Amino acid sequence: MQTIPLHKMKITPKKFSEEIFEADSMKPILLLFVVNGISIRSRTTKKALFHLLSVTFHMLWFLATIANFWCLNDLFYSIHIFTIIARAIALITWWTIRYKRKALKDLLMFLKFMFKNLKLQTNLSSRILIKSSPWLMLVISFLPVLMWMTISTPQLDNCELFWATVQPDILYLCIYFFLLSLQQYINWCIPFSVGLFYVCYCKELSRVIKKLTVSLKAGELSNVEVRKYYRILIKLIVKLDAALSLPVLLCLIRCFMEFFRALTMYFQYSKDMHEIKYIVNAVFYTFESSVLYVAVVLFADKLQLDCNVLRKSLLRHPDIHSGRNTWKAIEKCSQLFEDKEDIKLTAWKMLRLKKKVLFTTATSLLTYGIILHQFHP
Repeated sequence: MQTIPLHKMKITPKKFSEEIFEADSMKPILLLFVVNGISIRSRTTKKALFHLLSVTFHMLWFLATIANFWCLNDLFYSIHIFTIIARAIALITWWTIRYKRKALKDLLMFLKFMFKNLKLQTNLSSRILIKSSPWLMLVISFLPVLMWMTISTPQLDNCELFWATVQPDILYLCIYFFLLSLQQYINWCIPFSVGLFYVCYCKELSRVIKKLTVSLKAGELSNVEVRKYYRILIKLIVKLDAALSLPVLLCLIRCFMEFFRALTMYFQYSKDMHEIKYIVNAVFYTFESSVLYVAVVLFADKLQLDCNVLRKSLLRHPDIHSGRNTWKAIEKCSQLFEDKEDIKLTAWKMLRLKKKVLFTTATSLLTYGIILHQFHP
């Protein structure tokens, strides 16, 4: 495989930025940010449009929040408190992503640079995962509402939004469907988009690392070339953690809340047909949250493992120990040892995204379930 030596390339944002966003495989995920008023490209020609979309998102957020407070009878003992917290998480996540949009642009730029120079193409699994995200968002927004209304009909929720005297009944059902869909969309769109972006970026970066590892072992790329690509990878991982550690933490908290909400609903509500809608929707969201939660942790863990494999391959490579300059070899080895501390993906430095996080989560939920069972035998 013929590749352009890295030292002959000039990596500048002006050279690659336009091409990246024209052919970026992660464009469908970026669409979820765009419809909510967050532009990674930051083009001045469409600046007014993105301002309008961002204002629209905040207006919809405010409308959904008012609708929730309208339903609250007891703020501190109602299950709706979970929804209010989820609403706050969605808004904080939106502003965090907007603040970090330039860092996300750089991440996409250098990922495209790697794909172009290593001649990698988006594989089938990546294409399905990336391009199905907007459709998954629609399913998450509308399917629970349909299930809710099907189980609730003919007696809808006791909370009468916008005064349930609207006639005819079909108009009331349309307003009811719109408000419920709006709440689900606001609660999930931004955290869901962050989680999918993080998963897809880790997956694509792992493919780059595997390509470099295989090329190094097969002799397709020299040790010097791989080391230059490797230095960019280390900077990318550090930048990825700095840009998305807080949004990922908020995404994980959002998923974790669904686990607690499902357990609380299971023990709190009776199992008659009038209240079964709460449990059915809780099960749906628990399944969706579990998939997203596990995917974020596993793909982040895999990226760290793959990068460490490449680091060890470079450390054991014969070229690094060859030559007469022993001090230069020691300097290269010490730098590779120090890189181990940079190959870390965390959730805002509070926890490292490794497989043991899944075990900790499972034990926490088990403990919470046992405590609830003592109060609701």
